[in-house]
Amino acid sequence: MARNIYRIPTGVELTFTQEYPMLSTQSGGRVKLDRRLVTLWEFADGRNLEEINSKLTGKNFDQMQVRVGLACLAEAGLLVREGETSPDKNHHLVNRRLVSIIIVGFNSREWLEICLPSLNSQEYSPLEIIFVDNGSTDGTERWVEKNFPEVSLLRLAKTQSLAYAINMGIRGAKGEFFVLLNPDVQLEQSAIKWLVKVAQDNPASAAVAAKLKFLFAPAFLNGIGNYVGATAYGTDTALGHLDLGQFDSWSEVPSACFAATLITAKAWEEIGPLDAKFPLYYEDSEWCYRARLYGYTIQIAPHSLVYHAMGGRTSNDDTVDLAAWKLRRVVYGRLRFATRILSSWYLLRFLFNYILEDCLGFFLSIVQGQWESARSYLGAWSEYLKSLPELRRERDAIQARRIISDKELFEVQKKVPVPLVWRGLPQLTWDIVQNHYFSYLVSGKTREIHEFSGIV
Repeated sequence: MARNIYRIPTGVELTFTQEYPMLSTQSGGRVKLDRRLVTLWEFADGRNLEEINSKLTGKNFDQMQVRVGLACLAEAGLLVREGETSPDKNHHLVNRRLVSIIIVGFNSREWLEICLPSLNSQEYSPLEIIFVDNGSTDGTERWVEKNFPEVSLLRLAKTQSLAYAINMGIRGAKGEFFVLLNPDVQLEQSAIKWLVKVAQDNPASAAVAAKLKFLFAPAFLNGIGNYVGATAYGTDTALGHLDLGQFDSWSEVPSACFAATLITAKAWEEIGPLDAKFPLYYEDSEWCYRARLYGYTIQIAPHSLVYHAMGGRTSNDDTVDLAAWKLRRVVYGRLRFATRILSSWYLLRFLFNYILEDCLGFFLSIVQGQWESARSYLGAWSEYLKSLPELRRERDAIQARRIISDKELFEVQKKVPVPLVWRGLPQLTWDIVQNHYFSYLVSGKTREIHEFSGIV
């Protein structure tokens, strides 16, 4: 087990950003490290575990720390183990029910060149693929017609909200299951099969979330579903975490990210369509929390692997501040979400926190001269207040069908881990490895990892 030689793979190189060490990935992304973990990474090249331990033990490293650090570096694809073979995957058979794939895109040709071939290679069939062109101007529709004539095209002359476009795509779908995809995803061959299997095994489920991983750093999680809390903005669950299989025992999640999610046709009919008044963001969370209010569950398919480019972001995009147009949609979206979903007491609590956060954000924007951001806060709240009469009627209809309490609704997200990202990039530092992944690895709460095989 320990005789494998570690090597630095081709394409993994050390750079620095703002004095922080970064390692490039073979997929063109980057991972933030710290100097101590970089020391271990550099020293491991060309050596096996015994040699590394014999040289480093006593020099601010102990044997178990080294073992954990090497495991994380290797599982992240930043080191490779020479001679290692991939385990065979256990493929489960599922009933061959029609699955309708709905993809909404806007000027997304470059991503469809990755997405559509990965759908054509799926182990599951039959599939119907519906592409909703949301007012593109880059010739996407003609390109799809020419290169993928089997895809059904729905052209929206004017760009609409994502929720509206998804609703239109589902309206024409014939499948027993709907799989919603962003165009900037790439699916492993068994992804659809696993989604269907989990849905069939859990008849009370409304939706099944795939395990989303970063396209540019595929060892790290983009998220396993998402969630909304009483503070901050909604976010993806386990964002930036190295995937060691530590979450594969999870069955339910608070909400599914519609970048890659299966919805049953039966649940869609009973719960209703997406709220098309969400301009962008929160439409998936609102539908999923609404489904759970009505007694459904949102499941996770941990073996359904989908790689996500995060809305066309490149691996070199380090920005953290929301663009003004995005800020307005996020601020409005969480207000609309809370008003539709929450009971009176929870709504007051959430709104109080949101008011404080948005007032602080507004005044900071003024102080920093970020006038577009300041206008975004005002515009979002103005839009929300204008929509309140209609929102109240929608809220009353939803609350009348409620089966579970808000306490039960938010109970499932108490176990949600904190994100591990820096400026949108996954982090793998010595402290994170030793204080976070250490306990998973030494207790055997991961998939089988080479460095810990036979010692747990």
